[in-house]
Amino acid sequence: QRSLDAAPARARTRTLDPSPNPEPQAPLAAAGAGEAAGMEGAHGPETQLLFFASLLPRHERAMCKEMVLDGDKTLEAALEQLNDDGARGVFKAMALGAVIERVVDHAHKAYERIFTGLDTDTGKDIAEAGKAALPQEQLGPALVYGEIDFFSFATLLEKAHPREGEIFVDLGSGTGKAVVAAALLYGHRFSKCVGIEILHTLFEASLVAAERYQAEDRSIATFYAEKRSDLRCYCGDLLEEVLLDEDGGINWTREADVVFVNATCFPNELMDKVTVQCEALKPGARVITLTRSLDSSEFSVIERKQYAMSWGPATAYIHLRRG
Repeated sequence: QRSLDAAPARARTRTLDPSPNPEPQAPLAAAGAGEAAGMEGAHGPETQLLFFASLLPRHERAMCKEMVLDGDKTLEAALEQLNDDGARGVFKAMALGAVIERVVDHAHKAYERIFTGLDTDTGKDIAEAGKAALPQEQLGPALVYGEIDFFSFATLLEKAHPREGEIFVDLGSGTGKAVVAAALLYGHRFSKCVGIEILHTLFEASLVAAERYQAEDRSIATFYAEKRSDLRCYCGDLLEEVLLDEDGGINWTREADVVFVNATCFPNELMDKVTVQCEALKPGARVITLTRSLDSSEFSVIERKQYAMSWGPATAYIHLRRG
């Protein structure tokens, strides 16, 4: 078993959204929630809320039922709104928002447990140790260490609209924080979450996180009664299309559906090479980049917005592969 020394957890940071009513930071869209018709009437509040839960996708349904049984006050307040004036839209927004927030918080607590002892400063130290082992010609700004903010990343993933059976890949995955976050938030949709990291020391740290994720994953799978995402970490160059392991490996340019690239410190030459690699992705694939966008006619930018990350605000681009 690998281990990490204890270190204080990072403080929460929410998305940099200037709007007075930002969208809920959610791992799932509300699609498929259905209408709330039939909820009003003689049924008791618990029955009405359980009926609402039955209309939700499986992940939110399990969490909503737990909240109902816990007597969650936010759900009760939403139900009062529905019974007062029949405002189904208001009820659905309030209730679904409460459920989504609980789901994200549930995943965040697991994320914090997994990365106990591996805060940003520790990650930087591990990265520096890895760079010390590389020849001078391989060093450069692309190896500067930086981390996602969990809540910002949750919002980005939600806007990328993961679908069942898809594969998530993080190019330059560091200690595995984005990979683990994707698996915790969308483990019921992504069939596989993959991280690729060139520094061996960071790769080893990501294996620690992967082991801890597997322990968390067993409890999550039991709670939701569903198969969860397979999490894989590879030590290699992100420009390598094929990475091998004992189970065969992955060709990310052919298999990935959602790709994340923290390109904040990428030089022009590397960014151009990553763009060419991403052009080989299947039509409909989504690529999330930080600070720099893909300069390619093969992609359309569906969102450009600033989010909080470990080093400060960063502009995130969500690209859609044309075709």
